[in-house]
Amino acid sequence: MNFVITYDIEDDRRRIEISEYLLRYGERVQYSCFEVSIFPETLVELVSLNLRRLALGEFDRVFLYPISKFSRKYIIRFSFGIRDTEESFNKLLELFFNQRTRLQRFKYLALIEDDIDLQIKIGRFKKYLIIYDLEDNYVRNRFSKFLSQFGFRAQLSVFEVEAVPSLLTEIILESRRVSRYGKVYIYPLDERSYERIIRIGKPHSPIDGII
Repeated sequence: MNFVITYDIEDDRRRIEISEYLLRYGERVQYSCFEVSIFPETLVELVSLNLRRLALGEFDRVFLYPISKFSRKYIIRFSFGIRDTEESFNKLLELFFNQRTRLQRFKYLALIEDDIDLQIKIGRFKKYLIIYDLEDNYVRNRFSKFLSQFGFRAQLSVFEVEAVPSLLTEIILESRRVSRYGKVYIYPLDERSYERIIRIGKPHSPIDGII
């Protein structure tokens, strides 16, 4: 079973313990987020129990999101210029449609097939987990405010959103744009996976830690 595990832990020592513990099962995709594979069901319960023992602070939270074999095929990843900016993508599309022969079009299709594939993926799911790691403070805050319109903040740089195809398109375009400053991962959550999310602690609040 595959999971995305994200956490906010107040205490430095316990936070390091959690990250070292999760490294046994998977790899880090963001400072406080891991992609892990845990088998079988009994091991999932054990991992969850151990994380509960470490997340003891008032504002500590650990969320485990199951990623099904089906939805795993539709994960969308943007990272440090792996994809062109929207302006470049539109230019590629224009060049593609202006070619007169199949052979000429094929050359441009190879450049944009990943982005066409994104459009095919849109609409298959209703709920998404969006995780980001952006270097620029202004861009990161702006992206957070953008996502807050569509869902709730589970962790400092993690949102759960519910998105119809038109809304998901908007989120994908914005994610592509900001990815030049870091990375954005979009994980589709099918209905069964969403029902099986393990939540330890409460979702992030803007007033966390303020007395």
